[in-house]
Amino acid sequence: MNRMTPGSKAPNFDAQLQDGSTWSLENQRPKHFTMLVIFRHGNCGVCQQYLKQLDGLIGQFSNAGVEVLAASVDNADAVGKMIKRLSLMNLRFACDVPLDMAQQWGLFVSAKRKEAEPDQFFEPALFLIDPSGVLYYASIQSMPFGRSSPSEILQWIPKLIDNAIPARGEVKV
Repeated sequence: MNRMTPGSKAPNFDAQLQDGSTWSLENQRPKHFTMLVIFRHGNCGVCQQYLKQLDGLIGQFSNAGVEVLAASVDNADAVGKMIKRLSLMNLRFACDVPLDMAQQWGLFVSAKRKEAEPDQFFEPALFLIDPSGVLYYASIQSMPFGRSSPSEILQWIPKLIDNAIPARGEVKV
C-alpha cells in the first residue's frame, strides 16, 4: 500500500460521474480545496448517513471555497438508485472507480460479506487537495466508523485558511 505524503503532488484521479460526464482532479481549480470523499457503497448505512449530512452542507462547502466529489466502486445505476432513495440533491458522484485506485491513494479494500455489498469495495477516506493538485490532508479508514463529520470539517476549513496552516505529516522517517 502506498502512503502519500502531505505537501506532495496528489495521484491522478479521473472519473466517470453518475450523470455521464467526466471529472479529472488535474482540471479542478477550487478557491481553496477539492475534497475527495471515498465511500464504501450505496448500501452502507454509515455511508448513507454521512452522504446525507454532506449533501445538506454542499452550499456551505462551496462558500468556503471547497469543491466536493464523492466516489465509490458502485456503478452509475447503483449510485442513481442511492441518490433517489436518499433524496440527495447537491453532491456530485464518481462511479465505477477502479480498485487499483486503492494502491495509488493508500486506501483499504474490503471483500463482500453481505449480499447487498459489491464483491470488493473501498473503505472510507477523505482527502483535501489544494488548487495546484498538492495533497493537503488525508484521512484513511479501515472501517466505516471514525470519520470527521462534514460539519466538523466545515469548522476547521476557515481556520486552516485564515491561519495559513501548512500541510502536516510531511516528514519521512
